[in-house]
Amino acid sequence: MTSNGFQKRILFVSVLRGVPWGGSEELWSRTAIRLSEAGQRVTASIPYWPNPDPALSRLRTAGCRVAERTPRRAVTVTLRAVGRDPDLWRAERFLKSEDPHFVVISCGGFAEDLWWGQACRAQGIPYVIVAQAAAEMWWPTDEELKLVRSVYEAAERVCFVSQRNMTLVEKMLGARIPNGGVVRNPFNVDYHSFCPYPSTEPVFNLACVARLEPYAKGQDLLLELLGQEKWKNRNLKVSFFGKGPNLESLKALSRFQGVENVEFRGHVGSIQDVWKNHHLLVLPSRLEGLPLVLVEAMLCGRPAVVTNVAGNSEVLDDNETGFIAAAPTAAHFDEAMERAWQRRYQWEDMGREAARRIRLTVPEDPVGVFADQLMKLAVAA
Repeated sequence: MTSNGFQKRILFVSVLRGVPWGGSEELWSRTAIRLSEAGQRVTASIPYWPNPDPALSRLRTAGCRVAERTPRRAVTVTLRAVGRDPDLWRAERFLKSEDPHFVVISCGGFAEDLWWGQACRAQGIPYVIVAQAAAEMWWPTDEELKLVRSVYEAAERVCFVSQRNMTLVEKMLGARIPNGGVVRNPFNVDYHSFCPYPSTEPVFNLACVARLEPYAKGQDLLLELLGQEKWKNRNLKVSFFGKGPNLESLKALSRFQGVENVEFRGHVGSIQDVWKNHHLLVLPSRLEGLPLVLVEAMLCGRPAVVTNVAGNSEVLDDNETGFIAAAPTAAHFDEAMERAWQRRYQWEDMGREAARRIRLTVPEDPVGVFADQLMKLAVAA
């Protein structure tokens, strides 16, 4: 890891909203741990949650200082009354107190909480933006467009997790991102191991592994097509793995559709254990970055049915290592699922090829690669 012997004060800022933790948090948090263990002085600024994720303990154990942001309503009201942006004021104040050499801003989307970039630019602090997801539904307004462009242009680097998302954001900005590039998220399976393909008797077991949030992950599309008689009469079972704010509504939808060959399994500690007993990943996402669950399934030797969003088609080859629905609709996903079902006795061979190809695309240690990139930028800044 390049450091030239100098200890740097590196600040990681997470702007994730809605949930305490998610797949978008893995890259920055593991990189923060890696740099702290390598002797850098690392601080992590995150939103406060009353029930924090256990990952915060891992950060602290590794020597990272964790600062939880708890905005005070009275301060917000006062600042707005005098025409000040309270979020920008807080970011500027925190940066002045921390005096970091370098800042990494991790966004669940591509244009969230960009006042951190504004504050870094105003104080002359070099920074990197990590943009995990993008979607046409997040098209910036004219007012937002100016801010996104200026913050992106001033960044040392703007990192996307798929080339397609970077291309989409360039389209929305109406401009190239010359300092843009692609990074890979870390995964949660053994890079060198391979899960033996399980027996398909008495049923084919399909796994939908995703946060239970249909607006992004599209579980409703899958339940809609499973409500068709042809899918009800086939020897398959779909297990939904994950947690999220829409568990009960998805259960209600499955009852409404009369779907009985599904179950909701909740969060699991080991994703590798999922693939010991399942044959195919089904992921009807409406928006993504590059899904960790797709990379993990392929590493474990499983094909997948996915939608043609974000980076899915950058790692999965249609009709070769899986099946790609042309768009995130029930009809398109049904078409891809039907193609998959007709070739169900080839899934084992397709999964074996998926395992080979994903290792040509995703490095064994994405965290190490990203940490090295950050240190080179930090030293040069």
